[in-house]
Amino acid sequence: ADPNFYFYIAKAYHINYRFTEAIKFYEKYQNTGSKRKKLPVSREIEMCKNGQTLLKNITDIAVKEKKQIDLKDFHKGYSNNGFSGKVIKVPPLFLSKKDKQLKFNSVMYTNPSYSKLFFSSYGDSDVNGKDIYYVTKKGNDGFTDPIRLPNTINTPYDEDFVFLHPNETTLFFASKGHNSMGGYDIFKSEYNASNDTWSKPENLDFAINSPGDDFLFITNEDQTEAMFSSTRASISGKTDVYTVALT
Repeated sequence: ADPNFYFYIAKAYHINYRFTEAIKFYEKYQNTGSKRKKLPVSREIEMCKNGQTLLKNITDIAVKEKKQIDLKDFHKGYSNNGFSGKVIKVPPLFLSKKDKQLKFNSVMYTNPSYSKLFFSSYGDSDVNGKDIYYVTKKGNDGFTDPIRLPNTINTPYDEDFVFLHPNETTLFFASKGHNSMGGYDIFKSEYNASNDTWSKPENLDFAINSPGDDFLFITNEDQTEAMFSSTRASISGKTDVYTVALT
C-alpha cells in the first residue's frame, strides 16, 4: 500500500477522538521508511497524546445557539450582544510586508476602551508561522510599532484569533502548538503587570476544544457566556459559530 495510506487512516481516527488507534497508524506510517516527503507525523502523535490527557478533563458547557457560516466570512457570525467590542479585519496599518506578500489578513477584536490591540501576524518572516503581536495606543498620534508576545505565548507553530478580555489581563487565543489535541485549540493566559509576564497558557479542554480547528473565543465580562468557532462538525469551507453558557 502507499505509505501515505497509514497517515490518512490515522488522521481519520484522530479527528474522531480515537487517539489510541490514531497513534498506532501514525507509528506505522513513521516506520514505513518512505523516501517521500514526510508528513508531520511526530507532531500528530504528540497531539493525540495531548488529546488522551485533555479528555480526562471535560469542560461543562451548554450550547445556546449554533450557526454554520462560510469560513472566509466566519467573523460576521459574531453578534455584539453582551460584548462591548467588535470583530474586524486587521487594518492594513498593522500588516507587515510579509503579511501583504502572503496575502494574509486575519481578524482582531477591538474595544474603544483598550490601551492595547492584539492581532496575529507573520512579522518579518514566516519561519515560525503566525505569532501574536500587539500595538499600544499613543493618544491621538496613532500606535506604537507592533511588539511580538514572548515565547510563553508564541510557539514554532501558528498562533492566531486573539481576544483580550475587557479586564485587559485575560488573553484567549488559538494555537496549533502548546498541548493542542489537533489543529487550533483555544488557550487562556493571564498577564501579571507587576513583572510584565504572561502565565503558562491553559488549554480550555473538551468540549470547547476538539481535534478540528477551534478558534476566536470571546466572552462577556463575567465570563458566563462565550462565542467560538469550530470546524469539528462542518463541511469543507464552512465553520460553526457557537454561543455557549459556561459553568
